[in-house]
Amino acid sequence: MLTTSNTLAIYARAADGWVWGTNQTTAGGAFGPWKRIGVGGSGVTGRPFVTKAANGAIAIYARGSDKKMHGVSQPSPGAAFGTWLTTGAGGPAAGFVGDSAALLGANGTLVLYATGADGKIYGVGQPSAGAAFGTWSLAGSGQPTAAGDPAVLLTGTNKIVIYARGTDGKVWGVGQSTVGGSFGTWATMGAAPPADGFASDPSVVLDGNGAIALLGRSTSNRIYATDQPSVGAAFDPWTEIP
Repeated sequence: MLTTSNTLAIYARAADGWVWGTNQTTAGGAFGPWKRIGVGGSGVTGRPFVTKAANGAIAIYARGSDKKMHGVSQPSPGAAFGTWLTTGAGGPAAGFVGDSAALLGANGTLVLYATGADGKIYGVGQPSAGAAFGTWSLAGSGQPTAAGDPAVLLTGTNKIVIYARGTDGKVWGVGQSTVGGSFGTWATMGAAPPADGFASDPSVVLDGNGAIALLGRSTSNRIYATDQPSVGAAFDPWTEIP
């Protein structure tokens, strides 16, 4: 993670179940000693997801042994991390099984998405920048049963899109119809996916023209890609990357 002072910071879950971190003391300089991040909590079992809040402070989210999502953040850029807290109210009855994906929305609020034990994608967000998270809810209608973790992106038009691999081996997606609005109906992305299906979670990026590109690894360990020919257009057929 690149901090507001242009130094690199690294975070990882250690064998003791806690998130530890280290950062450069100066831009381009050596890294300092590893330190345990935050206070309180009971450790995490999932992979930490690191992002930045609207004020540039770092926030970290991870799944705990209680199958809930937990988070910790800096009150301001460069400050010491606070207390680990449960992120959002409610959530799937049997908890979460995957790792979360987070991003900073167009209105400066943080949003999280994760896969529940029921195979559905849930989301939660802050009602305003810096506020406590609200209640977890299903993201969109007509969801497939997800086989992995979601990939999320803020588009060039400031709408959030979510992609996930279904148990059918296809990549599915859904997006907001308006900035900050509700999600629509899930649909498969791109025609002619690999016949053996995808084995990895999708990766999503913005092309130079602002269109979305998706990549994934098939069960035969081939890398396939699809993208929009223009912003907002339907995805082209999947093609293997030589």
